[in-house]
Amino acid sequence: MLKKNQFTLDESAVAGIIVAVMVVGLVLAVVSIIQTVYVPKWMESREAEHMGVVAGQFSQLKYTLDTHGVLKSSNPVSTPITLGSKDLGFLISQKAFGHVHLISNAYKIWMQTGGETSSYDYNILEYSSENAYFIDQTYTYEAGGVVLSQSDGMVLLIKPSVYASYNSGSPSTGSIVFTCYNLEPRGDQMSISGYGTYPIYTEYIDNISESKSNVNMINIYTRYPTLWLDYMDQLLTDAGFKKYINEETPYDYKISSVEEGDKTLVKIEFSGSYINVDVTVNTIRILTQIGPGIT
Repeated sequence: MLKKNQFTLDESAVAGIIVAVMVVGLVLAVVSIIQTVYVPKWMESREAEHMGVVAGQFSQLKYTLDTHGVLKSSNPVSTPITLGSKDLGFLISQKAFGHVHLISNAYKIWMQTGGETSSYDYNILEYSSENAYFIDQTYTYEAGGVVLSQSDGMVLLIKPSVYASYNSGSPSTGSIVFTCYNLEPRGDQMSISGYGTYPIYTEYIDNISESKSNVNMINIYTRYPTLWLDYMDQLLTDAGFKKYINEETPYDYKISSVEEGDKTLVKIEFSGSYINVDVTVNTIRILTQIGPGIT
């Protein structure tokens, strides 16, 4: 008599499969939480730290250029700029990139003395970030100052080298001295991009000084007119210059921002009836090379 085949259920094998599926699911859930919650926070913190590094490097660049101006030595000096930050490597994340540009004639000063106009043009150095998680920032070295700019505002991190003095009298006299650094390119390379650390080589060329007496007006063209308006206004007020209130009240200067075509100018007008102002512009020319090459 034939026996029917008998099948038995191995419950331990089924239980093992269920446990394995649950473990895999748990691991995927943990990795997903890390990826979506913690990785962005870690990367944002890393990019914020990198922005702090760039701020310190621009402070070092400012110190280096000031040293060039004081020592007047032609010895080249290298200042590092870190363009971006790396990804985590073991998890999905994005690198942060950065760009350094030498921008021609981005800062200008015009002075009017009677019917004569004097003009001074300066190149600036600008770093702009391309962050994946932290807010993008721009650091700009122009005419001796350092500006931090981002989408929600801007601040003058390091003040430029502008000085003012005032002597009361009839009429009063005033003096303003601009010390501006012009970063002149060496070779054709005007920019560099990436995420590594690259040198900015700087070398002193010369110092050209020019003075004008009884200046009627100073115009400043800058990418940051609001900052320069506030800075110059505070500088003149602190020195003792009397700001315009109305036509009936004696004043030394008016200050305003003026739209001229696609440019915004900071305009400072002096009252010839009450004050004579002498202005000196010291232009320190610096040979600048972005990235490695012949020094």
